[in-house]
Amino acid sequence: ISMYDLFRRIRLNFLLTSVLSCILGLLLITAPGTAMRTVFLLVGWMLVISGAASLLTALLSRGQPVGQGELVLGLVQLATGPVVLMRPGFLMSLVGIVVGFVLLIHGIHDIQHARESKALGYEWKLSMGVGSVAVVMGIIVMVNPFSTMETLLRIAGVFLLVDGVADLVMAWRTTHG
Repeated sequence: ISMYDLFRRIRLNFLLTSVLSCILGLLLITAPGTAMRTVFLLVGWMLVISGAASLLTALLSRGQPVGQGELVLGLVQLATGPVVLMRPGFLMSLVGIVVGFVLLIHGIHDIQHARESKALGYEWKLSMGVGSVAVVMGIIVMVNPFSTMETLLRIAGVFLLVDGVADLVMAWRTTHG
């Protein structure tokens, strides 16, 4: 393969990933719920297919140590996959609740740290502010997890779109002077 061919392939790959970033960014901005649901459906099908493959591996390796692990893995995947496929909206809200809970716990920890720092005579205001904001954000996310996840996906979409456009501009500049 010549250096010219290699450069063309790299440039084509760069252009394709840039265009895909733009498309995914636009999808996340305009339809974050649909995008997230699609990801969950893909994960669900992946679990079902890999679970079936693990069970098949376990059946074909009867009596061997590897078969037992594959059997358990396959059963867990086959039990989880259909749940993900049937209840993607519920799982999306769970993700939001978990994120909100983590924010809440982290915020409480920061507030406690600020109180301890203040008692010891150290700087405490920044930690108190960050902790308070994290607690409020955690509560907001847990109260309305789906809306929060859509907002986060839209923000991610904006970043993907900006990145994709910037990459396309760089690709154009490198080929057109």
